[in-house]
Amino acid sequence: MASASRKTVLVAVAANATIATVKGVAGTLSGSSALLAEAAHSVADTTNQLLLLVSISSASASPTRSTRSATARSASSGRCSRRC
Repeated sequence: MASASRKTVLVAVAANATIATVKGVAGTLSGSSALLAEAAHSVADTTNQLLLLVSISSASASPTRSTRSATARSASSGRCSRRC
């Protein structure tokens, strides 16, 4: 499952990076502030997907002794916040 998700995100990163580049070049050549704003938005989308790749990698990593205890603390604090 994680490898399929990772592949999908990699394809989306490549597509958005290409789109951002094309919009940036077109916006610069034409002087269009709207295209430059779209290019910035595409860069933000690409950054978001890169963060998603990091989280997919982190989620698929094997737990260690320290991460198991941190996960338990996180889960218990989540239960507390729902009750309070």
